Amino acid sequence: MIWLWSIGILLLAAISANAETLTVNVTTEGPREGVIAILVFNSKKGFPNKPEKAFRKARFPVTAESPVECTITNLPYGAYSISVLHDIDDDYTPDKLLGFGPPKEPIGFSNIDKKLFKQPSYKSTVFTFSVQTNETTIALWYVL
Repeated sequence: MIWLWSIGILLLAAISANAETLTVNVTTEGPREGVIAILVFNSKKGFPNKPEKAFRKARFPVTAESPVECTITNLPYGAYSISVLHDIDDDYTPDKLLGFGPPKEPIGFSNIDKKLFKQPSYKSTVFTFSVQTNETTIALWYVL
């Protein structure tokens, strides 16, 4: 019985050795309310706005302080793309102008440091999460 417990500890240590914490510092143009919704993708399927296809997803409350420090835990090292939405009304849905088109709440993406007027490609937003690169900053902006 002790050998089973030992194997379990070794497996947990092996998983923990390759899964760490990514810190995402988010700055937003939006008001100091609602939540920051983060989707982490490890493939282009579902990128950027299909939560059910995301590898990891997390939500963090927005406070009076900026940037909002968001930590994604137990994330294996590797290549990822992040899309972020400032869900101002905390309704789990990106609000759209007239019900369609671009979101009317602030958005942002990993590796994109300027305002875009169209959705970026998955490839352009991919970054490598590693021991050396365990923190990133994403600035959110209003599309319109």
